[in-house]
Amino acid sequence: MNNEINIQDILSKQFEQMNKVLETINTKIDSIDERVTGMEEKMKETIYSPDMKALINEKIVIDDKDMIFKCLCTNDISSDMKIIKDYYLNKTVDGENVKLLCPIKYESYRKFYFWNGQKWIVDMDGYYISKILADNLQRLYLRNNNVRGISDKMEKIFENQKYINSMKTDKYKRLLVKEIRMMINCM
Repeated sequence: MNNEINIQDILSKQFEQMNKVLETINTKIDSIDERVTGMEEKMKETIYSPDMKALINEKIVIDDKDMIFKCLCTNDISSDMKIIKDYYLNKTVDGENVKLLCPIKYESYRKFYFWNGQKWIVDMDGYYISKILADNLQRLYLRNNNVRGISDKMEKIFENQKYINSMKTDKYKRLLVKEIRMMINCM
């Protein structure tokens, strides 16, 4: 009888140890499963979408010349963001306005990604994003910095030209990155 109790105690302790090992294994499997699920979600985000414009150096073409000139005449970054949103986030199909996916996203305060038409590119501090957008806006504004019924014609054109030249500065590009963050947060 004593031998039976000893054997039962030994078996009971062995089963308890095996249960603890199984619990540890299950916990690790759950952790791995969560990480795999997170990776799958990130992969879904990086899949190409035809409803996304590439962020590349290009000639921005917007038909509404009056809107472009009004945005230029305000000489502020919020008007520049209006043009960026209009060009990169909207598309007209058969007379209807269609929202596009944003070609810019960020993972942390400093780590941005942009879609170049083929893949997502990592961009620390939004350096390339701000450079590309500033260059594209500059070209658009330079093509449209002409007189449109303004009484102070030449003075306004010179003022606009100064603003266009300021788009090359680091200060402007930092402000642009800040505005892009706010835009993405509001989406």
